[in-house]
Formats: sequence, C-alpha cells, structure tokens
Amino acid sequence: DLARSVKTRTPEALDPFTESGVPDEARPLVVSLNELLGRLRATLQVQRDFIADAAHELRTPLTVIRVAGDMMADDPSLSPSATRSLKRIQTAGRDMEALIEAFLILAREGDTGLPDEDFPVADVVREEMEKVRPLISGKAVELRLEQEASPELHAPSRVFSVLFGNLLRNACNYSDQGLVTVTIRRDSVVIGDTGIGMSAEEYAELARDGVF
Repeated sequence: DLARSVKTRTPEALDPFTESGVPDEARPLVVSLNELLGRLRATLQVQRDFIADAAHELRTPLTVIRVAGDMMADDPSLSPSATRSLKRIQTAGRDMEALIEAFLILAREGDTGLPDEDFPVADVVREEMEKVRPLISGKAVELRLEQEASPELHAPSRVFSVLFGNLLRNACNYSDQGLVTVTIRRDSVVIGDTGIGMSAEEYAELARDGVF
C-alpha cells in the first residue's frame, strides 16, 4: 500500500503520509519519507520566495530606467547614435519587464496556482500585438494578423499572454524590415518574421539540446 501510494503521488502532493495503521516494521520508512517531504517543501518554499522577492526588487530600478529612457526619447537634441543606443536600452527594458512578469507568474503558480478560464485566443493575440507596435515604429516592418480560426483555451490567460508576448517581441526586435505575421489556426498560433533568424549551427545546437 505504501509503495502504491508513493508511485501514484503527483509532484505537487507533498503532504506527509499518514502513520495510522502502519505496521511497526514499516513505520521507520514512513517517518523517513515524511522527513524527506518536509525538506522538499522547505526547499521549494525558499525557491518561490526568492523568485518573488527578486522579481519585486528588480521592478524598482527597472521602472527608473524605463521612465528616464522615455524622458530622454523626447529630447530633440539627441544625436542619431545616442538615439540608437537609447532604443536598445528601451528594448532591453521591455524584455526585462516581460521576464520579471514571467518570474512572478512562476512564483504565484507555485504557491496557489493561477486560475484556469475560458478565453478566446484572438483577444489575447490582438492585445499583445498592440503592445509591440512601438517596437517596429520607424522600421520598414509590417505587423499582420491572419486569423484562420477562432479557437478558445481553458487555461490561465496571463500565462498564454506572457509566452506569446515574449515570442512576438523577439520577432519584432530582430526584424529590421519586411513582415511579422501572426497566424491563428484551429490548434496553434504561428509567428513568422523576416528577421535575421538563426544560423545552421545555432539551430543544430538547439536541436541537440531537445528544444526542437
């Protein structure tokens, strides 16, 4: 019974095993398992607290950088080279904001779980597309939506928006001209771009790591 209970437990189930009714010869094993589960719970809590605290602490200096960058962008006396550098700073700041948001989602998911909900995929896609339009401002890049279907998901919508938003920002950041296309299909959302892409060596390395 104990072996079956251990085997069927999910990674999230770290509550101690009950010791009532356990034969004396198996009791030391149950005690050891419960001590191990206790150490796992403590370790996971430390990790979650660190992620949440680090993400919150990073938000303050990042906000200062973002506001200062926006103010500098309004300065007409900036040289072309300074303007290019400023745009790189602003892009990096937006990427960092997205990363911090992902960290916070991970921390909240580990603590309480994010609520699942039914939502139209296209609504989130359009919202994220509007957010990235400043990234292609001034570039010969068209951002286009092609909707072939109207799928819905039953999942945490915020998680989907963060994942999709990160991919879309990458496509816009690394496309200096051409087209960034988002295609909504029945069972997938595909982002295509005319950016620099990856070399054959980089693609092969990611393939070896199991990314593709």
